[in-house]
Amino acid sequence: MLEGLHTKFRNELADVESAETEQAHQFGLTELHLTNVITKDTSDRDEKSVLKGKRAADSARGKGELAETRAAKAADEKLKAEIESTFRAKTATYEENQKVRAAELVAVAKAIEIISSPSVAGSYAKHVNLAQVAVSGKAETFLQLGRSRRRISAREQAAALLAKRASALGSKELAAMASAATANPFEKVIGMIEDLIARLKEAASAEAEHKAWCDEQLKANKLKRNKKTAQVNKLVADIQSMEASIADMGATIQQLVEEQAELTKKMGEATELRTEEKAENLATIADAKAGFDAVGRALVILREFYSSQSSFLQQVPEMAAYKGQQSGKEGVLGMLEVIQTDFSRLRAETEASEAEAAAQYDSFMKTSEASKKQKHKEEVKLRLDKDQTEYENGETKKDLSATEEELARADKYYEYLKPNCLVVHVNWDDRVAHRKEEIAALKEAYAILDKKTVE
Repeated sequence: MLEGLHTKFRNELADVESAETEQAHQFGLTELHLTNVITKDTSDRDEKSVLKGKRAADSARGKGELAETRAAKAADEKLKAEIESTFRAKTATYEENQKVRAAELVAVAKAIEIISSPSVAGSYAKHVNLAQVAVSGKAETFLQLGRSRRRISAREQAAALLAKRASALGSKELAAMASAATANPFEKVIGMIEDLIARLKEAASAEAEHKAWCDEQLKANKLKRNKKTAQVNKLVADIQSMEASIADMGATIQQLVEEQAELTKKMGEATELRTEEKAENLATIADAKAGFDAVGRALVILREFYSSQSSFLQQVPEMAAYKGQQSGKEGVLGMLEVIQTDFSRLRAETEASEAEAAAQYDSFMKTSEASKKQKHKEEVKLRLDKDQTEYENGETKKDLSATEEELARADKYYEYLKPNCLVVHVNWDDRVAHRKEEIAALKEAYAILDKKTVE
């Protein structure tokens, strides 16, 4: 019966151990699946956290660039308003100058027309030329000398008037004309007036050409400065973005390197612990198996001994010799059976523990190795991206330096244009009034000459 129970229990133990092993295997698979899911979700969470940080940095940079762009726009609008105001003032001055020049030309043309008229030119030829011809007769000589004195007196009056007005107005033109009226004959004065008209026309043409040139150069310079400023701002923003990206990639690469080193360390520690644990479990299983077999052999020996002694006693009941502890045989056998059961349970538990530990180790190693490979792959890709971004950043800095030089040249040219095209050096109203007074003085001088000539 005991042998039958022993066989039955061993079969049941084998079934239980097989079921336990199957359950442990299923548990290992489930645990491996859950571990992979957790690892994947953790990786996705970390990637999204990094992406969120980058988006926040991009948003901050975008806000900063927006503020800088708005400030630059405000400065450009202010400069545009100033340039337009100056342009309007210059345009008004130019138009007023053209009107004054046109009126001046008309006045001078009228003066020439008056001086060139037959009455003036004929009177000049008649009276002035007669003073230069020798005549006989005192009465005629005195008449010619008197007329000559009147002509000289008129010229002196005109010269004095022009000199006085030149001193009052500070006019070099009137001063030169006063000197010319005194030192030159009447016909030469007309030629000087014609030269003055030519100079006035040349000055008007030169001023018109200068204004057109200024308008063209200011417009082209403004477009160039605005274009280069926008390019500089964009290049600076690109450089800042790339430098931030380079810093982020560098930090991520360092983190991946540290994580790979940590995984390698943990895998080494796990391998060392697994080796020690496996050796200990195998030793325990071997001890349990040996103990189980030894107790089994002992049980067989004791059962045979007690069985033989029991048969002998039944055959020879009158013998009283010692035949062993027959009364305690159940206790000894029961104790040995308990010990054998303990060895069997120890073996089963150790084998189950070893199987579970081996499955966990395999799962951990597979997961760690896959994670390590993935991190290494990410590290290599990030290093390549970082190198490419650093190269592009260097090229962008070169572009920025060249663009800043072009912008500096445009700003320098603008500084050259300002005193020549934008700064109004004189009060144009005063200049117009001054020119009118000069013309009035010339007209008054011509009137004096004309009046004396007629007389």
